Amino acid sequence: MLRQSSPASPGRNGRQGSDPPDLQSQFESLLDQVWHSEADWRLYDRIDAFCASQPDHCGVAVTAPRRSSGREK
Repeated sequence: MLRQSSPASPGRNGRQGSDPPDLQSQFESLLDQVWHSEADWRLYDRIDAFCASQPDHCGVAVTAPRRSSGREK
């Protein structure tokens, strides 16, 4: 007669799934995330600087400052 297979037997080393990445790989991944975030921040800073210098090219309507009516106290 045929034997039944055991349900989801663990791997040879007794653990299921893969091993977590080593410390060096984790550190490299963290640095990569930081570098990408800094690149995004620099891009947004350049966009903000451009919009501050030329607001008519950024879709921001230039408005005159509001005058106070003298009634505010």
